[in-house]
Amino acid sequence: MVFPREPGMGQAITSANITSDPQSGIGGWSDALKLRAIRDGIGRDGRVLNERMPYRRFRHMSDEDAFSLVAYLNTLTPVKHELPRPKPLFAGWLQKRLPPAESVPQPNRANTREYGRYLATLGGCRGCHTASRTTIGRVEYGGGRRFHMAGGTVVSSNITPDPYTGIGRWSDADWLGRVYQYREYVERGSPKVGPENLTVMPWLGLTQLEPEDLKAIFAYLRTQKAVYRPIVLHPLE
Repeated sequence: MVFPREPGMGQAITSANITSDPQSGIGGWSDALKLRAIRDGIGRDGRVLNERMPYRRFRHMSDEDAFSLVAYLNTLTPVKHELPRPKPLFAGWLQKRLPPAESVPQPNRANTREYGRYLATLGGCRGCHTASRTTIGRVEYGGGRRFHMAGGTVVSSNITPDPYTGIGRWSDADWLGRVYQYREYVERGSPKVGPENLTVMPWLGLTQLEPEDLKAIFAYLRTQKAVYRPIVLHPLE
């Protein structure tokens, strides 16, 4: 997948081959190196990975979940697919090396809101639903972040518990219904659409979560500060 160039970035980014192919993928990596890439953002050759790889939030992944992720990657069928290595065009691309991630215990599922916070952190909900700059300051989960895509501009929604511009009037059933409406796409395949219909929201991934996991995320979001912030959907640019 190619991530288009954004302001502050020197070029488009091509996602890496993470199948178990030993030459073009990660088949020659040890499990320790895979864990380091996932949670510390360090590649096999010691370079700091671009932050399109969300290691800053994956470092909060529990040890058990991180080990399970590596075990899953090890089962992927090897695909030989050589890809160009991104070359930084200016110093702004050089990321600082983070200290090694510490051991992270498994979250307590019985504490619904804390478990929801854990899932929302790994899922990047705050990053996508928080505009970096607004006229009234940074609003956590208040939406308004603009994503410039091939078909136009997509603006993230307000997911604070405000009853008028957010999710304050939503029930658990409303939340589950909104996510699971895309479940048939996972089971039967999604329809072919053009770039004007693409979305940044990872619906297909969310539809595969268990209802209790989704309810936990919803319970956590409802603990956030309610912010009245209408989101203006800009026309295609």
